[in-house]
Order: sequence, then structure tokens, then C-alpha cells
Amino acid sequence: MVRARRRFDDDARWTLVRRLMPGATAPAGPADQAPRWRRWADDLAQDLTMGVRALRRDPGLAAFAILIVGLGVGASATVFSVANALLIRPLPFHDPDRLVFISNGEWDGGDRRSAVSVQLSHMQDLREEGRSFDDVAGYYLFDRPGAHVLTGQGEPQRLTLLRVTDNFFPVLGVSPHIGRFFTPEEVAAAGGGSVVLNHRLWSTRFASDPALVGSTILIDEEPVTVIGVLPPSFDFSSIFEPANSADYVLPFPYNAENERSGNTLALVGRLAPGATIERAQAEAELVVSRREREGRNDFAPFVTPLRERVSGEFRSATLLLVGAVALVMLIVCANLSNLLLSRGLARRQELSIRAALGGSRGRLTRQLLTESLVMAVAGGLVGLAIALGGTRLLARLDVGVALLSGVRVDAAVLGFTLVAAVLTGVLFGVMPALRLSLSSPEGILRERGRGTSGGRGQRRLQSSLVVAEIALACGLLVGSGLLVRSFAGVLGVERGFVAENAVAMRIDPSTPFESEEARVAYLNESIRRVSSAPGVEAVGVTDILPLVSFNRRWCIDRGCPIVPFVRVVTEGYFDALGTDLVTGRDFTVDDDRDAPLRIVLNELTAGLAFPEGGAVGRSVRMNGEDWEVIGVVRPTRHVHLEQEPGPEVFVSMRQIADHASLFLIARGGGSAADLIDAVRRGMTVVNPELPRNDVVSLDGIVREVTSPRRLVLWLMAGFAGFALLMACIGIYGVVSYSVRQRKPEMGIRLALGASPGSLRRRVMRETLALAAAGLAIGLFVAWGLARAMSGLLFGVEGLDAATFGTAAALLLAVAALAGFVPATSAAAADPTETLRAGG
Repeated sequence: MVRARRRFDDDARWTLVRRLMPGATAPAGPADQAPRWRRWADDLAQDLTMGVRALRRDPGLAAFAILIVGLGVGASATVFSVANALLIRPLPFHDPDRLVFISNGEWDGGDRRSAVSVQLSHMQDLREEGRSFDDVAGYYLFDRPGAHVLTGQGEPQRLTLLRVTDNFFPVLGVSPHIGRFFTPEEVAAAGGGSVVLNHRLWSTRFASDPALVGSTILIDEEPVTVIGVLPPSFDFSSIFEPANSADYVLPFPYNAENERSGNTLALVGRLAPGATIERAQAEAELVVSRREREGRNDFAPFVTPLRERVSGEFRSATLLLVGAVALVMLIVCANLSNLLLSRGLARRQELSIRAALGGSRGRLTRQLLTESLVMAVAGGLVGLAIALGGTRLLARLDVGVALLSGVRVDAAVLGFTLVAAVLTGVLFGVMPALRLSLSSPEGILRERGRGTSGGRGQRRLQSSLVVAEIALACGLLVGSGLLVRSFAGVLGVERGFVAENAVAMRIDPSTPFESEEARVAYLNESIRRVSSAPGVEAVGVTDILPLVSFNRRWCIDRGCPIVPFVRVVTEGYFDALGTDLVTGRDFTVDDDRDAPLRIVLNELTAGLAFPEGGAVGRSVRMNGEDWEVIGVVRPTRHVHLEQEPGPEVFVSMRQIADHASLFLIARGGGSAADLIDAVRRGMTVVNPELPRNDVVSLDGIVREVTSPRRLVLWLMAGFAGFALLMACIGIYGVVSYSVRQRKPEMGIRLALGASPGSLRRRVMRETLALAAAGLAIGLFVAWGLARAMSGLLFGVEGLDAATFGTAAALLLAVAALAGFVPATSAAAADPTETLRAGG
């Protein structure tokens, strides 16, 4: 009975198929007896061929899908490459999981050097007594960037020195690229005229010449012998001191002079086999407590994995970007699923005929998924090209993010790109494939000639996908909006100085001054020459630029109750920097060595030293000497824009020579380029040997210190913009499809007297209802994202009403725009033609 019923159904189906497709024949009876793997391979080849043909029949849709997938996969692969470099890929050292960083207390966001610097003897104690450590090494923290000059070959070039203990490279497991490291005799002599070069300097300045090893170069007009070159994998600045280069290396010897210098070293240790962080922490505390004695600085050891020290600060931002790109990929999948659902309506009869010819539902589903995978893989290739360009761009950015220069497309990124492309193809293809393959062939075939309709179920499914797109886009918009508000808050803080219309140039010569008179004469001539240049309004000299962290603190009063930062400046510095003088006066040329010691305090220091007020004219005891307070200035954010100002004092450069660098700051009313040219011309007359690329705008300094936040902001804003575009396309597609499906209904309404305006309003109401549903869900998504990124915000709450309201209004406006065109088209339709077409 069942067999007869099945034969009757088959006969009926083939009668209908032959009517629609004359010449069609029934499939062969017995199944192919070839091996299963051969049948599977043949089926796959056939599916791929048919998939490519299907895409060629609709090149516009294929190109759009490939482009969208490419953008999504490219963004995902680029962000993954960042996460891989910062959080996943091992550090470029031997057995990096055993490397730890030993700081002097836990860094809380203040001055880095104050939080990590350790005295030499403490390092020696840990080396000798710490059984949890194989070894402990250190590098010197206070070599100023660009304090040395390479001459003798081409333009003079500023260099930054790195001084390390004799065991620093062995602890890390680093070997020289060519040449050797220092001998014990050279270590004892602090180099003894020998240097090791950074690989970048060797390759760019000396064209990777291996013959350079053993030859002599001039640094600070002194001949030194190059004994080795560091390997390219060792990028000290990217790992240990982002944004500060380390161009050449000298040893930091164990001697009484370096011990007296106090807290100067950052410590890196290698754990013994089997040792844990907790055990090393407890042992370090025990060693320090046993060796406390008079004359030794305080040390509160805090042991953390070196990876955490290197990239821990950017972990939250990286994870935020990973989450954002995941939302973007979900939006891509929802959008393409909607697109394929709409496209599938035109293919329902084709698929039903194939089912009638013997195609199983599984085979049809596989065929549709194959088409999606072909588009996804093609999009993956586009995404790989985008990722290659994106990673190269990111690796070249100088944004002060550790390990960012190591971002690249490696095997892990290639594997991620392939998986992302395939997974995307499955996600956006599975729903349309299942829905089309499960349709009744007989019902669809009988609908031929009466038009196709996806029905209410189709419309509900597509509408649900659009709601999901809007919800995800809402989360990204709120997240990027919060970052914009935070960034504006950082730029809008009271800095204590005016960055606009001011530039700075490093002017200290490559050789020390022969005498105090020569130093003063150089200062006078530099200030005079630049001051007389056209467009220059104020000039001053300082040893430390704003927003450059440098740990020089002096004690005020016995017992050091106040320990302010110290800056050495000349007259005119406050005017050039744009710092307001609250009371008193600025330094003058008469505040020299023949005058009593004089000092300017910032308001915070004055409040601490003289809580009753009236600081000007009184004296403070600092470093064992009495200083007359001549002025009080506004506080400046000298470490970071996101950190509150601290106590700070200023002393005259004409009275003391305790400085290792000189920066001339000039302010003018013209453009930054004109001001830079004026400073260069003036200083070229004073010192023709100065490097010509040493002039920066103070605006540039502000941009540099805010560049990590700016990078995250731009990436998030890009994702949000992409999501907004996808949501707009999704809304437009669904509303257009709905209008097409309901044309007969609209024709009847128009014929019965409905106005075009009422139809337009009806369609717009339905469009905005979709948007409202998406927003209702999206605000919860945004709330969760805002909570997750609270640690990245500055000056704005995670639940900021203005940001949430702006994002909601923007999405509603985009939805209204996307729905307006199909609504207008529906309202402009001719009812007679609409009814004729529908019937």
C-alpha cells in the first residue's frame, strides 16, 4: 500500500515536471556503485561547479556578498593579528613563560619609573639569595631619549643609549646577530669604548654592513668600536619602553657609584624550573626583609609575568576590539542571510524541480551551503588582502603600544582567516538553505505563473534578522560614542599649558660645554637668535618637555614630606609654554649663579609648603639649601593627560647645571610649519651640527600621548560605521521586499480611495517599528558593552544618557532613511498596473 502510494506520488510529480520542463526524464533506477569517497568527491566537484555558475548568473549579488564578507573578515583578521601579537604570541625570548618583571611596588598608573626603579644592591641580593630565580638582571631607566648624537657619516642623528647589567641578554636568552657582547673587562669599564648597536640602526644607517663590526664610529664626537649587533627580534623599545628607541647598548657595572645613584634599575628575572609567581613573590619579600639596613632605599618587590607587564595595559582595549569585531561579523551574517533569503524566492522553482528530479533535501541543502561557502572563501581572499594592508599600517604606527610593531599576518592569522571565512559562509548560508530545501516541491511548482511569495513566515524571519542587526549596531554605536566622549574629555582637560602655536626643538650639543661661561653663552645666543626670527613671540628653554615622564624629585623640608618633580628652565619658559603665573614673577637673566637661589612653585606645592598662603617672598629648604620663592604658577599635567597634576617646582637654568638635555620652546602666531622653519633657521646659525629633524609641535606631543586611545577610538568608530551601513542595507532590503510582496494589497487600497500619503506613512510606521524593536534589544547589548569597557573610559559614565540617546536617534534616522525610498515607491504606484501585475 505504501509502495503503491509512493509510486502514485512519483507519477504525479513527473507528470507536472514534464509539463513544465518538456524533455525531462526520470533519474536512473539503481544507485551508482562507485566507492563512497569517490561519490562524495564527485558530488563536491559538481556542487562547486554549480555554485560558481549560480554566482555568475547573479554577478551583482555575488560581488556585494564577497565585498561584505571581505570587509568583515579583513577587519576580524586585522584585530586578531593585534590580539595575537599583544596577548597570544610568545615574547621573542627563550622560554618566555619563565620571565618575570620585578617592580618596586604595584604600579597604579602614576609615574612609571617611580613605581619600578630598584637599587642595584637589591638586584644583587635577589641574584644571590633568591632560590626561585635562575637569575635576575636589570636595565637602567634614566637614559634620556636622544641624549647622544651620531656623527661622521651623513646628517647628525640623535641616539638613545640603553645600559644593561652584564647578564641582561643571557637572562632573556638573546644572542647577538653578528659580533659579540661585552667581556668582563669591558663591563667593568662601562664599555671601555665598545658598543653594541640596535639592529634597526645597523640596517638603516649602515646598510646592514657586516664589516661594521670591529670598526669605529663617532658618538658624541668620541670614537667607539662596534663589537656586535642585536638580533632583529629584539626590539627593546617595543617590548620594554614603548615610544622610546634604544639605539645602542653599554654595560651597567656593579660599582659604588651606581649603587649611590639609588633606584635606577628595572628588574627582569627568570624563574627557576618549577617555581611559581607566588613562590617567587614570597621569597623576594623574605630576601628584602632579611637584608634591610641603613643606607639602602626602600624596596617592595612585586613579581608579575613579563607578558603582563609588557601588554597588560592594552589587554582591555584589545579584548574590546575583539568583541566589537565579533558583533560586526554577526551583523555581516545577518545581512547576507537576509539577502540570500530574498534571492532564494526566485530560485524556489529551480530547487523544487531539482527535488522532483531526485535531489534529496540533504543534497539541496549542501548545494546551497556550497554556494555560500564559495562566496565566503572568495570574500576571505579579499579579507586577507585587507588584513595584509591593515597589519602593515598598524605595525608602522608610533602609538606607544608595546609589541604593536610586531603585528603581522603569520600562520596563526592565515588559519584564523580561513576559519572565519568558512564559519561566516556557514552562518549566513545555513538558514536560507534549510528554509528553501524544506519547501514542498509540488506546492511551489503549482505556484508557477501566479508569482512567488515568501509568506508571513519569510517576512517574520527577515524582520527578525533586521532587528538583530539593529540591536548589534546599537551596541557598537554606543561603545564608539563612549570612546568619543572619553577622548574629548582627555583632550579637554586642563593641561596647565597651551599646546597650540608652540613648537619645541632639542638643542643640546653633542659634546659637553667646556665651561659654565660657554653653557650660558650658548643659552643666550640660542634664545636671542630664535626670539628675533619672524613670527616668534616667546622663547624659553627647559630640560624636560611636558607630558614626558622623568623621575627627578627633590625633597622639600627635613624628612621629605613634599617630594615634587623638578624642572630646570630659563626665563620666558612659562610664556612659551602658555602656563599662567598666578602670583609673583618669572625668572630673569639676573637669576644667575651670583644671585641667591630662587625657585618657582606650582600651586599644589605652594599649598603643601605654605598652607596658610603667602608663598612668594618666603623660603623653602630643598636638598639641604634655602631657596627663595619668587612665583607661583598653575599646575601642569607633566606625566599624562589622564593623571592629575602633582607637586612641581622650577629652578633657573642659569643657577644650576643639573640637566642632561635642552629643549627650546617657541610660541608664535603663524602656522606650525612657519614656526618650525623659524626655529630651525635660528638654531642652524647657533649650531650647524644639530639634527634638523628635532623640531616637534606641542600639539604633536599631545597627539603622541593620546595615540593609543585614538587608535582604539578610530577602530571602534570604523566598526560602528560599518555596522550602521549594514543595518541600513538590511532595513532597506526587508522593507523593499515587503513592499514588492504587498503590491496587490496596496493596489486594492489605492483603488478603494486610500491616499498615497497614507500608504507611505503605513510603510514608514512598519519600518520604524522594526527599528524600535531592535533598539529595545540593542540598548541592553549596549549596557553590557558599556559595563565591560568601563576601565577604558575617562570623564564619562558607562551609562551616559547623552551617548545612549544619540545612538538611538541616529539608528532611528537611518531606519527612516532606509524605509523612505520603498515607501515612496509604494505610494507612487499606479493601482491599475499594480492590480494587473498582481493578478
